[in-house]
Amino acid sequence: MNQQQAKNLNSKVLAYGGREMKSPEVENQVVDLIERGYLRTHDKVTLMQGAPHQCHMNSAKLWFSNRDWTVVVTGYARVKDTWFQHTWCESLEGDEIFETTVEFDAYFGMELTLEEADEFYFNNAW
Repeated sequence: MNQQQAKNLNSKVLAYGGREMKSPEVENQVVDLIERGYLRTHDKVTLMQGAPHQCHMNSAKLWFSNRDWTVVVTGYARVKDTWFQHTWCESLEGDEIFETTVEFDAYFGMELTLEEADEFYFNNAW
């Protein structure tokens, strides 16, 4: 991730509210998030069981066990004025978030393709 890409991603996400982003040193999907990410608006957020502070692992396991009715979404989630890197699952219809840590104020991310979700699972489920 170069500085211009980081700046573009920050601008896109902060346009949806908040004052700062807590980005990792390496954001492997920055270009995809700029191109494919959008504000995820849902009427329903369902809290699912998961380990604290382990959203990537929790979401990978949740998706793998429920592939017939969920998708993996990765990006950022906002609490008050700060966006944090985050991953969650959504219903195939896109009308419900399945959250494995805590409910956030807003979600910005991209749905992973089946191939990307498979790779995500094998890299994060352990």
